[in-house]
Parts: sequence; structure tokens; C-alpha cells
Amino acid sequence: MPTSKATDVLHIDYVVEDTRWKIRGLKPKTHGAIMATLQQLDYFQSLSQCCLTILLAGDDKLKELNKDFRNKNQPTNVLSFPGYSLHEGNFSPILESRDKFPYIGDVAVSYDCVYIESGGRAKDFMNHYLHLIIHSVLHLLGYDHIKPKQAKKMENIEIKVLSHLGISNPYEI
Repeated sequence: MPTSKATDVLHIDYVVEDTRWKIRGLKPKTHGAIMATLQQLDYFQSLSQCCLTILLAGDDKLKELNKDFRNKNQPTNVLSFPGYSLHEGNFSPILESRDKFPYIGDVAVSYDCVYIESGGRAKDFMNHYLHLIIHSVLHLLGYDHIKPKQAKKMENIEIKVLSHLGISNPYEI
């Protein structure tokens, strides 16, 4: 579990397994996207801190994780591994745990998938990556898109957060 200073509101541990992820500005933009997501959900009304880990890897690692945890033998763009069993932003399990630095979970992202899905354009790559980070954090916080109503709710939050970051609605592109 990552450690954090008492003054940190959000602590992100990065595990960079693929050197292509060494992109200028990636970490501050990631931090900003996660903060915007947490603020959109009023996370900090109930809790003062948050910790998570982000694995930045390639297709091989995401394929391995996808096979191990979802029984799908193929790479995927992003995977989320929640630290708590939450439902659509109900943070009571975190509050009840009394964890000083709540560890909301792990996110794993494939450079290859993000690159292909963004058409290889740098700006689109970063925007798509940030969208996937927002999407994953929502999964960590109990949101899902299995049912149409859930999907719409999740997409609306993503659109609001992306708009706050100056990124266009990806569902209209």
C-alpha cells in the first residue's frame, strides 16, 4: 500500500513498465483529471485523502492481467481493481474502514491500445488517456456501465469532468 504525507489530498503511485509512457506532463495531467473526478463526485465532502496506483504498461501486460482477472485472453485499454466494494459514489465503506489514507485501488493502462484508439496523434493520445483514467477512477468508486442507465450516468460524469479539463465529449466524436 502506498504511503502518503498528511498534507497530501491525493497520492498516486506510478508503476511504469513501458518506457513509452515517459511523456512530459503525464503525471500532473493525470493528477488533475483524478482530482477533477473526485471533486465532481463530492468525494472530499466526506473524506480528506485518497491513494491509488497506476500501472503504465503495454499490451502484453494488459493481456496477461485481462486473462488472469477477467478470463479474456486479449489486451484491453484499461483495467480497474477497486480497493473497496462501493456503489456509485457511496463512500460509506471507506468511512467505516477508518483508513487514514483510503486506498481506492489500482488502474492499469495499455500504451498500445491508447495509441491505436487515439489514431497516434499526441493531443488525442493524451485526451484519450485522461478519459480512460477518469473512467477507471469511476469504476474504483463503484460506477459501472453494464446497464444502459448506469452507462448513461457514468458517461455524463465523464463528460462533465472532461469538459472541466477542456476536453471535448468523446461520445460525440
